[in-house]
Amino acid sequence: MMEDNVREWMRPFFEEGRRIGLEEGRQDGRQRSRRLGEALALLRLLVRRFGPVIRPAVRGSLAAADVEALRMWTDRVLTATCIEDVADWDSEKEHWTSVYIANQPGPFVPAIENAQVETFDDLLRLLDEDARELKALWADDGRQVGRREGRIEVRKESQREGEAAALLRLLERLFGPIDEAVRGRIVSADEDMLVGWIDRVLTAACLGDVMDQEDL
Repeated sequence: MMEDNVREWMRPFFEEGRRIGLEEGRQDGRQRSRRLGEALALLRLLVRRFGPVIRPAVRGSLAAADVEALRMWTDRVLTATCIEDVADWDSEKEHWTSVYIANQPGPFVPAIENAQVETFDDLLRLLDEDARELKALWADDGRQVGRREGRIEVRKESQREGEAAALLRLLERLFGPIDEAVRGRIVSADEDMLVGWIDRVLTAACLGDVMDQEDL
């Protein structure tokens, strides 16, 4: 019964956190999923260029690196003679793994656990501090739930956008400025179509080798 009362008391803080987190999750989800789309496009290029055996350091780097690094590596694929020409994968994995770990939040530790309590007033003060922290924790939990819901909501579309962005970068690097009509076709293409075009990029001599004539 007491646990139920606590839950009801904390529910408004949770729901407000969830509301805020939902919009944050949508924004964060768009960024994360676009990054994932670019990482998947790069992985496909690496497999097509250097074979299907991609060692863990490469996969780990692709999983953790930011968009700027992914784009830099994607550009290098076009001129690389081996996969190690693209990046020093062991160093990159170590760097990006440490960045990821450093950005993870720590656990909630109640103030009373690490405090010296000498008087009843001290106890009341610390309990009040913990109550405020607990409210913030519930609000943060709601925010995290909202963020997850928001990220899931936009994941598929944003991932497709990331793959389209990676393809456009490659085509511009290889063949120069892309006509607006072709750009629009790429931006609106579904994932299966994008994957097919990405697979053709490395062996294409012209834009027509990547996209069928009706797509140009």
